[in-house]
Amino acid sequence: MILGGTNDLALGVPTETILAETRRTADAVGAPSVALAAIAPADGFAEQVVALNAGMEEFADDQGWTFVDPWRTVGSPDGA
Repeated sequence: MILGGTNDLALGVPTETILAETRRTADAVGAPSVALAAIAPADGFAEQVVALNAGMEEFADDQGWTFVDPWRTVGSPDGA
């Protein structure tokens, strides 16, 4: 399972870069299958979290990976 992007998001790293690094990580370890996890809600970054998680879900689908979002049960990033 790959979980990453939270710190990058806080530093303003673009989604495309985060996804490219995720692909490089999977390639580097030679994983036969990959589960990509959504990042957790973060105060002050609600819109960015939603956008990144949506991008990650689409990216995982494009790669034939599994996307896991354990945070859906705790509400949206803005606390709703």
